[in-house]
Amino acid sequence: MRKNRIKELRELRGMTQYQLGLKFRKPKDPTTISRWERGRGTPSTENLFELARILQVDPNEIFLPSDKTDSQSTDNQSRDD
Repeated sequence: MRKNRIKELRELRGMTQYQLGLKFRKPKDPTTISRWERGRGTPSTENLFELARILQVDPNEIFLPSDKTDSQSTDNQSRDD
């Protein structure tokens, strides 16, 4: 399962899975968006670029660790020391 930030980025834009799906040139079903968010499927290259356009991010940002994840792992490392 590949980690991604689709849900985080979608929520930052104030969109539901349904609303995000409608913004594609060929609308996507909310279950497709859900599978992408959970890592049960990955968007095709074409859909990835369209997703990045809709979410107003570089396509690479979709698969980068989030700031939340980074700060949580840093906090956990601090506690282990």
